[in-house]
Amino acid sequence: MATKTTDPTTPSRKPLSDYADAKVTPLIQEYCDWLTENTGVKVDPPSVYLGSALRARFQQERREAKASPKPVRRRAPRKTKEQSA
Repeated sequence: MATKTTDPTTPSRKPLSDYADAKVTPLIQEYCDWLTENTGVKVDPPSVYLGSALRARFQQERREAKASPKPVRRRAPRKTKEQSA
């Protein structure tokens, strides 16, 4: 399956700092309450919002990084018996 590559410099991508300044939505607050009830861990709503909002972008960047061409590694020529003696 081919993945769509995106250019992080494309103006259509929202800057990450805009996510940090966004208000927590009622749905995220409900999710935080649910997490606290079910895990016993008090979670920070802004952190949960950031994690939820940016997860897909994080995964996309990792997929692109893994798919990028790797540099060719060149090995030194093997030594012959004559050279090692």
